[in-house]
Amino acid sequence: MIMRQWVLRSAVAFLLALGPPLVAGEAKAAAPEGEKAAPAKQAKPKKDPAKKDAEKGPAKAPEPFHVWADRIHVIQDQNVARITGNATVIKGDMRIDADTIIADLEPGGNSTQFKKMTATGNVRINTVVPLAQRTTARPPLQTVPEGRRAFGEKGVYDATTGIVVLTGTPEKRPVVFFAKDRAEADVVTYDRTKNLLTLDGKVQLTATIPAKEEAPVLPGKDTPAPAAK
Repeated sequence: MIMRQWVLRSAVAFLLALGPPLVAGEAKAAAPEGEKAAPAKQAKPKKDPAKKDAEKGPAKAPEPFHVWADRIHVIQDQNVARITGNATVIKGDMRIDADTIIADLEPGGNSTQFKKMTATGNVRINTVVPLAQRTTARPPLQTVPEGRRAFGEKGVYDATTGIVVLTGTPEKRPVVFFAKDRAEADVVTYDRTKNLLTLDGKVQLTATIPAKEEAPVLPGKDTPAPAAK
């Protein structure tokens, strides 16, 4: 079988935001003469699921993928896209830059829906300002104040779970910067859904602890007051 292959040069790929009836109970005996019959119990109406969903508000549109590279090679029959040469992928507030990114695509012929991405070679992951609109030009790096920056040799992003795993080599381990702190470990895991960062294996953390301001010394009976000038 001949595989169909698409080759896109200097391309940009985008992901577009894609009551039961009441049942009567058994009949009850009539109340004796002179006694008032107990009021019949009315069944509580069930809430319409559609109305319940409407009360929650409109569903949040999925974050699109924005891709830039020197070459994008899509092998549709294998549901794989090879993004090579100065590759950049932006999804929401996450930006991944690397030499090469291999994307596993959703089956069914849609080449813009990524299930999983594996970035290799000089991997940089930054928290950035989300794109307000589509653009064919690669945007400059716009990091968020106090956002995270991470560097490694390999990064794997699972779009289903929202988890990013960054690894490296014994000589060049992954490093992550958050606020004014720096951390290094064998494995760095970030859960975008829970906003949770986990460091595993020979963790080295350099944290900046702000110095407490010393309270001014007030003159007392044992402390002479400063001489008047």
